[in-house]
Amino acid sequence: MNAQDRRSERRFEVAVMPYVVKWRLSGKSQTFESSATYAVPSNAIDFACSVFKQHPIDIWVEGPGGIRIERGVIFRQCQDRRPSR
Repeated sequence: MNAQDRRSERRFEVAVMPYVVKWRLSGKSQTFESSATYAVPSNAIDFACSVFKQHPIDIWVEGPGGIRIERGVIFRQCQDRRPSR
């Protein structure tokens, strides 16, 4: 393997830790999880905003290193992203 191949290989060794959206609905003991994962939290929050239409009793975003973005933060972000009237 030449030096160029080793440099290229190293670039692909860095794993992107995904963000996922999880939520619970009223009357359900199951925790739902987004089928997609997101490379950045803002994309996960965009999806979480659409989940709010289901009126979850709890919703959060989990990320690398134990990051957890709670319902209140998500809700505020969704409010900020709504088009003004």
